[in-house]
Amino acid sequence: MNKTTFLKRYIDKDKKVQEYMAFICNTLVDKYKEVPETFIISLDLLAQNLEIMVKSAEALSKEDGMTDDDKYHGKKKSAPLQTYFQAQGYINNILTSFGLNPMAKSKMKQNQEEVDVEKYLDALTA
Repeated sequence: MNKTTFLKRYIDKDKKVQEYMAFICNTLVDKYKEVPETFIISLDLLAQNLEIMVKSAEALSKEDGMTDDDKYHGKKKSAPLQTYFQAQGYINNILTSFGLNPMAKSKMKQNQEEVDVEKYLDALTA
């Protein structure tokens, strides 16, 4: 899928989500020359969770919403805060599956170096 078509998918999303998806699109286009069709479902899930995270952050800033009272007159994390953290976890998992965070990149690079077929064959035939 070309870049323009891909970015049109997220035109109804928050500006921050559009910005993040444009960054991811550019990264994938640099690597694959286009956004592979097989990635679309995961990228749509990423955009949805980014939208949830942005809306949760807005709810936290509008309300004094970091905590709620629990039934024992104590404090607990508010629903927007719990939703924010949950969406953040899902986003991190999706980014990791695409190798789009520093930890995933370092692991992918390490694995590529370990499985260098040319070096392996040279070592066998030397």
